[in-house]
Amino acid sequence: MPIYSCTWCNKWLTAEAKTIADMVEQLREAADELEAMQRAGVKLDPQGCPDDYAYLYTKNAKVAKRFGFERDKG
Repeated sequence: MPIYSCTWCNKWLTAEAKTIADMVEQLREAADELEAMQRAGVKLDPQGCPDDYAYLYTKNAKVAKRFGFERDKG
């Protein structure tokens, strides 16, 4: 079964914020997207996020398409 993945960058999530309210909104949007992925069955690589990047994956082609994941080569 193919695996589809996405590299999620935690760094710079609030880089364009001008106020605390901007930061809250930008972080909320990121959290909402991650929660939607979680509900759809997307998983986090067991290594976690050691360097501000998270490797997210799914084996479901429909979920991969929904979130713009790419099929892993290999």
